[in-house]
Amino acid sequence: MAEAAGAHVLIFPCPLQGHVGSMLKLAELLALEDLHVTFLNTECIHNRLTRFGDIQALSACYPTLHFETISDCYNEGHHPGSGDSTMGDIMISTSLHAKPFFREILVSQHPGIPKVSCIIQDGIFGSLSNDLAAELRIPLIHFRTSSACCFWPYFWIPKLFECKELPIRGTKERGFIVGWAPQEEVLAHRAVGGFLTHSGWNSTLESLVAGVPMICWPYFADQQVNSRFVSEVWKLGLDMKDMCDRHVMENMVNDLMVHRREEFLRLSSNNGYVGPQELKMKAEETTDAHTHVAIFPCPVQGHVNSMLKLAQLLALRRFHVTFLNTDHIHHQLHRFGDIEALLQTYPTLQFKTIPDGLPHHHPRSGDTVLDLFQSINLHAKPHMRDILLSQSLGKPRVTCFIGDGVFGGLITDVANEVGIPIIHFRTISASCFWTYFCAPNLFESNQLPIRGFKLKLYHKNSEIAMENDDRAPAELEEGTKERGFIVGWAPQEEVLAHRAVGGFLTHSGWNSTLESLAAGVPMICWPSFGDQYVNSRIVSEVWKVGLDMKDLACDRNLVEKTVNDLMGHRREEFLNSAQAVAVLADHSVSPAGSSYSNLEGLIQYIKSVSEEVI
Repeated sequence: MAEAAGAHVLIFPCPLQGHVGSMLKLAELLALEDLHVTFLNTECIHNRLTRFGDIQALSACYPTLHFETISDCYNEGHHPGSGDSTMGDIMISTSLHAKPFFREILVSQHPGIPKVSCIIQDGIFGSLSNDLAAELRIPLIHFRTSSACCFWPYFWIPKLFECKELPIRGTKERGFIVGWAPQEEVLAHRAVGGFLTHSGWNSTLESLVAGVPMICWPYFADQQVNSRFVSEVWKLGLDMKDMCDRHVMENMVNDLMVHRREEFLRLSSNNGYVGPQELKMKAEETTDAHTHVAIFPCPVQGHVNSMLKLAQLLALRRFHVTFLNTDHIHHQLHRFGDIEALLQTYPTLQFKTIPDGLPHHHPRSGDTVLDLFQSINLHAKPHMRDILLSQSLGKPRVTCFIGDGVFGGLITDVANEVGIPIIHFRTISASCFWTYFCAPNLFESNQLPIRGFKLKLYHKNSEIAMENDDRAPAELEEGTKERGFIVGWAPQEEVLAHRAVGGFLTHSGWNSTLESLAAGVPMICWPSFGDQYVNSRIVSEVWKVGLDMKDLACDRNLVEKTVNDLMGHRREEFLNSAQAVAVLADHSVSPAGSSYSNLEGLIQYIKSVSEEVI
């Protein structure tokens, strides 16, 4: 069979809406030039395109455009969906599992379609297909879906470090910045009069024990509940979680350290604790020859610290204890802790490690910690099972498994397979866990009509999952039906182009920003993550086509004021600026415009490298 001739581009976006939308536009533009284009997507995203888009119409309009799918390795009905809490899960799963499917599509060939001669991969996946492209001698283009104004600052960060512009300095006369500190020792120092904390349970406990008042700035999960208890129940500090800027910070520090100092110090010293002391547990003289406990914490600092304390207490009773951790966290313990001293103090304590499945350079912290959870759930089970079944010289077999409750089903499955008792250990406070524990009853009694979130609880070795539908609360729909309309999905470009639209409240993703610019619609920017922060600043401070809410404490009064400014007081100013930018955008995509010319250059490049491959 004669091989079909011509260029054939495979396009592979990150399976997130903003990335898929822009790279599908690129696929259509290339297909307009009669290039063969295969748009490779995950099955979940392809199903959404079929549901909300019109793939049949695209295929009819662009005969050289084809769709192929690969699995992201989630079972149907158990896909995590979307949102900040699941993006990391989807991306890490795709990165870990896509390569064999990717290879199969690259080497396969269909009648009448030439072999793939160029790959355009989403730049966010980095080196995912580098080795495949090199092995198969196919040119590879990394396509970034963020704006040039956002990518350029990232691109220059190494240079800024080289010329010592970063990190930003200016606190050396007033403070000291370190990568790690012995927090209990610092809090116990007599010079410390207050503690600014994210309100993790370990930090909260250590501050309570040291009698140090707190300023709480919670970030996620149990921190929100802990901070409320500190400020509203125990009255041992102040809670900033609903608002924060430099003025709020200054006022709270002054309240804690000056105006209300005596009040908070008195309450902190009377909280029932007597100061930082070691738990006075009597050490056993003889080793328990039969009991061997394996402990597996979630590999995040707060979880590891509290479960390592538990390991020490059990070792004091001469139980054999195996502290099971990831290679990465074990290295951190070696670097910042003193494992050798622990082994000398507790002869029945030993450390064992397992890989977490992530590449060495992965940060494993902050917004990427979800990648870590997903990877461990995918890869830890066989390593964990081997350690639980193995027997070290002079030690009995593992007789009890204490696993971090955050992993729920994973540790339950392993314990059941090995046939040993399991204890789910929660590192959060009882006040927070009780809130989670009571949530199902609150739903049953209609105390919680909130919809649109997932709640997981672990009870009696079983995982209880509660999922509500994606609809907005009935109260919200009823209260806004005279003034607005809530939908699950809308054709955004068509909505923005409607003459009735006078403003756009957006998270400032680059797709939404571009579409609003092209439509000449002013924006209210409320960025959430990633490039959105840079985009919102460019919209408000450079192009002057909208207002930015990201640095302000956002509440209903601020939203109302910002909408009134955009739609009323400064309406003409923003409309004029937005329409001027819309004209520039139109010129850029017209013949001889910058975007038009750049696309032409890309098409010619693809054709030339494809000839070399063919």
